[in-house]
Amino acid sequence: PGMPSSHAQSIGYLATYAAAGLLGASIGSTLVTYCSSAVIQVLSVFLSWLRIKTGYHTTAQVLVGYVFGTMA
Repeated sequence: PGMPSSHAQSIGYLATYAAAGLLGASIGSTLVTYCSSAVIQVLSVFLSWLRIKTGYHTTAQVLVGYVFGTMA
């Protein structure tokens, strides 16, 4: 395990990109678009949490990686 978690960084980046793409691509943002974006973000947090739960990374490593990923 390293600092930051590259898996959490990738997950954070992909989730942010996908949610922004959904919100930016829709011509009239609908409830489905907002809910889909929220589900993507919740799943990305869950997948990042799994890195901690399985013992591959510490909480700090995952948090730093996730934040870096969302800022990229």
